[in-house]
Amino acid sequence: MNEFAMVHNSRILGLFDSILHADQFRLQAVEIAGRGISAEVRCTMAALLDKGQNFDGSPESAMSRALEYSDQLLEIGDLEDDLDQLMRRRLANELGDVDFEQALDEIVARLEAWPPRSE
Repeated sequence: MNEFAMVHNSRILGLFDSILHADQFRLQAVEIAGRGISAEVRCTMAALLDKGQNFDGSPESAMSRALEYSDQLLEIGDLEDDLDQLMRRRLANELGDVDFEQALDEIVARLEAWPPRSE
């Protein structure tokens, strides 16, 4: 099994879970991971609600909406990749606690800001 086990089929939750259960992370990292878990759940629920929403607009509007949704999902994939890379760098001792926590906080802030609101 992958060293970053999946939690309910969520790669992001699996990575945050590994922070919660590993001895090498300080309390600050655990607190940031907790915020990340909350943000990931909110994102998942927002995506599911958006995906299941009925749409009665024109085909052009439906296509535009579908493309926007796919862009948002790609952004989540980028967040997952960044978090995975950050974890790998930390576990390889390429980052100290402070640098890791700062980068983790930036990733969580991006997750908290998702999805971007179109004007």
